[in-house]
Formats: sequence, C-alpha cells, structure tokens
Amino acid sequence: MALTEEQKLENFKHILECFVATMEWAGNRKLHESEARQFPGHAVYIQPHLDDGTMRYTGQGSLNQPIQKLIKPWEALADDGDKCFVSINVYGPYPLSRGTYLSWAGTWVNIKANVAPDDTQGTQRVRSLFVCHKEGANAPDDLTMTLEELGLFDGQGPNDKLKRFWQEFKTQLQSAQP
Repeated sequence: MALTEEQKLENFKHILECFVATMEWAGNRKLHESEARQFPGHAVYIQPHLDDGTMRYTGQGSLNQPIQKLIKPWEALADDGDKCFVSINVYGPYPLSRGTYLSWAGTWVNIKANVAPDDTQGTQRVRSLFVCHKEGANAPDDLTMTLEELGLFDGQGPNDKLKRFWQEFKTQLQSAQP
C-alpha cells in the first residue's frame, strides 16, 4: 500500500532526527553516558539500540550493514512498487564529517550535516542539514536548513520548512533518475 505524502513526511522527519542523534552520539561517544543522554533524540533513537545491543556507530546502510536497522522503521519513502529506499552511512573514523550521510539508493542524492563545536559542553553538534546531489565528500549544497528551521526534535508534525526540504530532496531525486 502506498504511503500518503503526510506519512512520507513523518517518516522523513524520523529519519532526519535519527541521523542527527546517531551522528552526535557516534561523534561524542567518549562522553560519560549521562552526558550523552542529554543529546536530542537519544532516548528515542539511540537508547533502545544500546539496551538491546544493536547500536552501531559506523557502517554503510547502503550495503545492508547493521547500522541500517536504526532507520529501518522509516526507510521506505518511495511510492508503491518503487524499491528505492534511504540508507544511513556513518564514516567510522570521523562520524561528524561530510563522509557521513543519508542517501537514496542508486543515486548521489544525499543529505549531509554541518557540524560545529558546542563550547558550553565541549562537544561537536550538528547545526544544520543540507541536500546535495553531486558525488564526493565536499559536494556543494543545494539547500541548507538548521535543525530548528526543520522542526527536528520539537515533538510536532512536519512544518513548512521540512516540507520544503523534503521537496528539494524529491526534486533532486527526480533529476537523478534515468
């Protein structure tokens, strides 16, 4: 059964939140556990996997590695019958780098993060996400929005900026399809 556009948007928001939570947990994993729990999304997206022993801080979901299980409940964003899906890819040595991304299977359409230090905690934090469609770690962005603009971790449904970000992602996908 095909997902409605609203269901796709809700899944997309969960994927983005899980992606940010995973990057921040992986990039700051040397923190004491009580400090790590304070990152947004930790209780929802990280702790359940820590509890059951399935949490991974590196891997390529595009190769069906265990890290893909983190976004499995929401990965199907395609129309009915379309086998494409979003995969999470976390670059082990530098999880907070542009080598970590969400990708649409079979394309170079990615979502990556801009990261900056948080001087109050001595950590690295994801500040914004961007859509890009060119190959390479330093691919230029097509659209960038902050986590706040996207409404991530706000406990609300998808907002207009998230809808715009989703639309840009879909536009790049349509351009990338043969």
